[in-house]
Amino acid sequence: MRWIVLSYAQHPKIKPVVKTQVNDVVKSQKEMAEFTTELFLKDCLLEAREAARYEGDAAVVGAFKFLSQIAARSIIENDDVTSTITAYFNYVDEEKFEREIFSK
Repeated sequence: MRWIVLSYAQHPKIKPVVKTQVNDVVKSQKEMAEFTTELFLKDCLLEAREAARYEGDAAVVGAFKFLSQIAARSIIENDDVTSTITAYFNYVDEEKFEREIFSK
Protein backbone atom coordinates (compact mmCIF):
# COMPACT_ATOMS: atom_id res chain seq x y z
CA MET A 1 0.00 0.00 0.00
CA ARG A 2 2.84 2.41 0.77
CA TRP A 3 4.20 1.83 -2.72
CA ILE A 4 0.94 2.78 -4.44
CA VAL A 5 0.35 5.83 -2.21
CA LEU A 6 3.87 7.14 -2.75
CA SER A 7 3.44 6.52 -6.47
CA TYR A 8 0.15 8.46 -6.55
CA ALA A 9 1.83 11.27 -4.62
CA GLN A 10 4.15 11.87 -7.58
CA HIS A 11 1.26 13.13 -9.75
CA PRO A 12 1.77 16.85 -10.56
CA LYS A 13 -1.62 17.81 -9.06
CA ILE A 14 -0.89 15.88 -5.84
CA LYS A 15 2.81 16.61 -5.37
CA PRO A 16 2.31 20.18 -4.04
CA VAL A 17 0.06 19.00 -1.19
CA VAL A 18 1.68 15.68 -0.27
CA LYS A 19 5.31 15.89 0.68
CA THR A 20 7.34 12.76 0.09
CA GLN A 21 10.97 12.01 0.69
CA VAL A 22 13.02 10.51 -2.13
CA ASN A 23 14.38 7.94 0.33
CA ASP A 24 10.82 6.82 1.20
CA VAL A 25 9.89 6.46 -2.47
CA VAL A 26 13.03 4.46 -3.25
CA LYS A 27 12.52 2.30 -0.15
CA SER A 28 8.93 1.52 -1.16
CA GLN A 29 10.06 0.66 -4.70
CA LYS A 30 12.70 -1.72 -3.34
CA GLU A 31 10.17 -3.33 -0.96
CA MET A 32 7.72 -3.77 -3.84
CA ALA A 33 10.46 -5.30 -5.99
CA GLU A 34 11.27 -7.77 -3.21
CA PHE A 35 7.59 -8.59 -2.71
CA THR A 36 6.89 -9.18 -6.41
CA THR A 37 10.07 -11.19 -6.82
CA GLU A 38 9.06 -13.42 -3.90
CA LEU A 39 5.50 -13.70 -5.14
CA PHE A 40 6.22 -14.47 -8.80
CA LEU A 41 9.51 -16.36 -8.53
CA LYS A 42 8.85 -18.37 -5.39
CA ASP A 43 5.26 -18.47 -4.16
CA CYS A 44 3.57 -18.56 -7.58
CA LEU A 45 6.36 -19.63 -9.93
CA LEU A 46 4.53 -22.61 -11.41
CA GLU A 47 1.38 -20.56 -11.94
CA ALA A 48 3.36 -17.72 -13.53
CA ARG A 49 5.12 -20.12 -15.88
CA GLU A 50 1.84 -21.73 -16.91
CA ALA A 51 0.17 -18.38 -17.48
CA ALA A 52 3.11 -17.16 -19.56
CA ARG A 53 3.17 -20.40 -21.51
CA TYR A 54 -0.49 -20.25 -22.47
CA GLU A 55 -1.12 -16.50 -22.55
CA GLY A 56 2.30 -14.98 -23.13
CA ASP A 57 3.60 -11.67 -21.77
CA ALA A 58 0.06 -10.34 -21.37
CA ALA A 59 -0.57 -12.75 -18.50
CA VAL A 60 2.38 -11.48 -16.48
CA VAL A 61 1.64 -7.82 -17.28
CA GLY A 62 -1.99 -8.43 -16.29
CA ALA A 63 -0.88 -9.97 -13.00
CA PHE A 64 1.19 -6.88 -12.17
CA LYS A 65 -1.78 -4.63 -13.00
CA PHE A 66 -4.02 -6.75 -10.80
CA LEU A 67 -1.52 -6.48 -7.95
CA SER A 68 -1.64 -2.68 -8.24
CA GLN A 69 -5.44 -2.75 -8.18
CA ILE A 70 -5.42 -4.87 -5.02
CA ALA A 71 -3.10 -2.36 -3.31
CA ALA A 72 -5.36 0.55 -4.26
CA ARG A 73 -8.52 -1.31 -3.21
CA SER A 74 -6.95 -2.19 0.14
CA ILE A 75 -6.47 1.49 0.83
CA ILE A 76 -9.93 2.57 -0.25
CA GLU A 77 -11.68 -0.16 1.76
CA ASN A 78 -10.26 1.14 5.05
CA ASP A 79 -13.01 2.75 7.17
CA ASP A 80 -10.92 5.82 8.01
CA VAL A 81 -10.13 6.40 4.34
CA THR A 82 -13.72 5.86 3.26
CA SER A 83 -15.04 8.32 5.83
CA THR A 84 -12.50 10.92 4.70
CA ILE A 85 -13.33 10.37 1.04
CA THR A 86 -17.06 10.82 1.66
CA ALA A 87 -16.72 13.70 4.14
CA TYR A 88 -16.97 16.27 1.35
CA PHE A 89 -20.70 15.46 1.19
CA ASN A 90 -20.99 17.56 4.35
CA TYR A 91 -20.26 20.60 2.18
CA VAL A 92 -22.55 19.78 -0.75
CA ASP A 93 -25.77 21.78 -1.05
CA GLU A 94 -28.15 18.83 -1.36
CA GLU A 95 -31.18 21.07 -1.86
CA LYS A 96 -29.52 22.74 -4.83
CA PHE A 97 -28.72 19.35 -6.38
CA GLU A 98 -32.29 18.18 -5.91
CA ARG A 99 -33.67 21.42 -7.31
CA GLU A 100 -31.34 21.66 -10.31
CA ILE A 101 -31.05 18.02 -11.28
CA PHE A 102 -34.30 16.50 -10.12
CA SER A 103 -36.49 19.62 -10.38
CA LYS A 104 -37.74 19.25 -6.82
